[in-house]
Amino acid sequence: MLAAGAFACSESSPSNSTGGSGGTGQVTGGTAGTGVVAGSSSMPTGGTAQAGSGAAGMAGGMSGGVGGTAGSGGSGGEANAGWVTLFNGKDLTGFTPAPGMAALYTVDTAAGEPAIHVYPTQADQSDQPQATLRTNDSYSSYVFHEEYKWGTKRFGGRKNTDRDNGVCFHICNDVTQVWPESIEFQLGSQAWPGDWVSGNIFMLVNKTRAQWPFTTMDGQEVYSPTGTKKSIGAPMSYYKALSIPPNQNKGGAGSSATPATEWNTIELTVHGSKDATYNVNGMVVNGLSDMECQVGGNWMPLDHGPIALQAEFAEVYFRNIKIKVLQ
Repeated sequence: MLAAGAFACSESSPSNSTGGSGGTGQVTGGTAGTGVVAGSSSMPTGGTAQAGSGAAGMAGGMSGGVGGTAGSGGSGGEANAGWVTLFNGKDLTGFTPAPGMAALYTVDTAAGEPAIHVYPTQADQSDQPQATLRTNDSYSSYVFHEEYKWGTKRFGGRKNTDRDNGVCFHICNDVTQVWPESIEFQLGSQAWPGDWVSGNIFMLVNKTRAQWPFTTMDGQEVYSPTGTKKSIGAPMSYYKALSIPPNQNKGGAGSSATPATEWNTIELTVHGSKDATYNVNGMVVNGLSDMECQVGGNWMPLDHGPIALQAEFAEVYFRNIKIKVLQ
């Protein structure tokens, strides 16, 4: 059972997250996660936050032991302080694919260096399913960093359309479904104001809601950090909240971010259920607050959950995936 104020973000209760136990709870096929790493706003019953590890490391399931001082002794010095690598460059340790979808994700050097390769061997223009690859651990307050680059292959009903992908965070309820109930950081190659613009918010599916500040621009409701707040998400499914357009953020979102053959960088900063900020190529492009999930008919603070990388009909590569847990 979870502590008061928390909700069941996975199919079984998280375990004590005081190191050593984090990586054992999820296996291919959809067993639920092992708990919330240090920095959670709602710790599981019986668990205590790992002292000092919110800025230095995470529970042992991802790092193999009690969190040490991230970045010390390595290149980068202060720039790497507090960061924990989620992708080891060798395999998918620490991640679990959706049931039956392991073939959609692999690790190789097809992008010129080690990266998670989505749709690695599937034939271009073939019909393929969608899926997620999620972290075994749940996270609450953190900065998530990754870089992505599009491949050339496209699949299914989107063989000739713009590319589409995303990062799902704070997954609640059934973590194995496509798409899981969560909030999405959209990745896409479509021109603004399309659906598939990097930095758009999608509320998945009809069990999440939040407050979104917006203004009106050229007849479009667009993110504005000082704008009027409105409720987005449930009861509507796949509700889209539009990012700042490229000409307002120096190319930070939309198809003008970089050419399809180049790497893009995203960072997601989350403070429990309080707020989340989307950053694309160094520019803040979107954000929301007061996140909630409907669990068993009741609305609860959406303050933690696994993070998932999508497979959505377009070949893509992910590298330099890391997280900094916040206190």
